[in-house]
Amino acid sequence: MNFESLANELLLYMFEFLSTHHLIDAFHGLNSRFNCLLFHHFTVIGIDFRSLHADKFVTICQEYVPRFFEDDNMTEEVDELLSAFKTTFWIDQHRWFVQCQWYPVTSNYDLFTLSYAINDVCIKYPLLLKSTCPQNDYHHIYDAVRCLRYDNETGKCSQQSDIRFYKLEKLEVQLPVDEHF
Repeated sequence: MNFESLANELLLYMFEFLSTHHLIDAFHGLNSRFNCLLFHHFTVIGIDFRSLHADKFVTICQEYVPRFFEDDNMTEEVDELLSAFKTTFWIDQHRWFVQCQWYPVTSNYDLFTLSYAINDVCIKYPLLLKSTCPQNDYHHIYDAVRCLRYDNETGKCSQQSDIRFYKLEKLEVQLPVDEHF
């Protein structure tokens, strides 16, 4: 019997016995069927980031995370995604925090670690964000920002933000131009 001829249900059952690391090594990129099965498995079972190397983390972020954001339940999807990073390994042992920010108008998102100082930031309105920082205290990551690009594609007034840029040296603002401007 050929391995590829096994039923999807049997393959998904087998996936439950393998680590995220082994699943990606063995099945990612074989063909579109296995990529879809991996996505289904990661959606239903979850992703265990505790044993992943950085290259596998990048693969997941590039290949599978975009699919989590294809529907309208962005907040729930972000909560589910960030829950994978709320482990003892990430938070208690290493103090590594992850932030997800997304733009509802364009369905674009950014997922990154907060372990470094950000010097250059582009914010598009409307921007929603959540992180694994305690009490969602993500403000300190913007302390080192020197260049801020603000893009308001919708033309609607933005809600007031409590994020402060104390060391800002350069500000670029892009506003929509229409016939009334």
